[in-house]
Amino acid sequence: MSEAVQEPKSFSAEFDRLYAEYLGAGAPGSWEQWLRMLPLGAAMTASYVDRYLNWLDSTTPEERLKEHRRLRDLTARTGAPVTRWWLGFRSAQDRAYANKVAKGFNTTDVPMEFGLLVEEVGEAFSAWRKQRPSLGGELADVAIFLLGIAEITGIDLGEEVAAKLAANEAREYLTLPNGTPVKAEVTSRQAALPTFPHKVYGVNLTFIGDEGAIMAEGHVPLVRFVAACNNMTRNESGCRNLLDDSGATLSDALEGVRQCWALPAVDPDGDKCDWHVRHDSAVTAETPGAIPVTLWEP
Repeated sequence: MSEAVQEPKSFSAEFDRLYAEYLGAGAPGSWEQWLRMLPLGAAMTASYVDRYLNWLDSTTPEERLKEHRRLRDLTARTGAPVTRWWLGFRSAQDRAYANKVAKGFNTTDVPMEFGLLVEEVGEAFSAWRKQRPSLGGELADVAIFLLGIAEITGIDLGEEVAAKLAANEAREYLTLPNGTPVKAEVTSRQAALPTFPHKVYGVNLTFIGDEGAIMAEGHVPLVRFVAACNNMTRNESGCRNLLDDSGATLSDALEGVRQCWALPAVDPDGDKCDWHVRHDSAVTAETPGAIPVTLWEP
């Protein structure tokens, strides 16, 4: 029998001894953090986790399951968690990829892996929605696929997750008037009010968006608004009228017109525009900072 397979007895004995010390100290912090703070030269040093995971990788699936159950039983007896750290990100990522290779699964077609990941997410959602007991396994499938993609693309997902968690914990958020949380550095830019450079028939107008929509300041009488839009599109765009259709009627034009409320907001694309507004159904007269507008959309 190889030395690697002989090692679980020494690992288990040392584990039990140190875990008893951990409990005796009042279980300060997580078990893994406590373990990594042990002084160098101790029987089980800060490198124990790495050695332990390397040993687990060298064992058979049956031996790994037996050890996992042993730790789980220890958790049940003591009431303190000890199993969450035993399978670290690095080990899990290696095992997820190794299983793909061993089973002859895809390890080169990244777009296909992302497609399969989406499928796994859908199955997890379905399990949750239908309250199936398989939800845990479905979520595990999502994690395993994600770990596989990380290994295929050369990403150490454990390091990335740790860095991202630290960044998220340090990030500050502010809440917009509509209740949406946004990064503080984004909201530090003042949301500019819209400008209406075209004045036609007493109506202040502006083009908005990439599809040729037109917005007027205030709730303008609809017929006057259409007349002003017809004039502006002829003079500014060379169109025959608002719809650029000589056979279009007033009713045709009014189909795309609505009076609504708009909320000045920070451009989500990062200051590509002088100003930006939201005018979806969530913005109402009661929304702080909202302004009345008349809008035509093609």
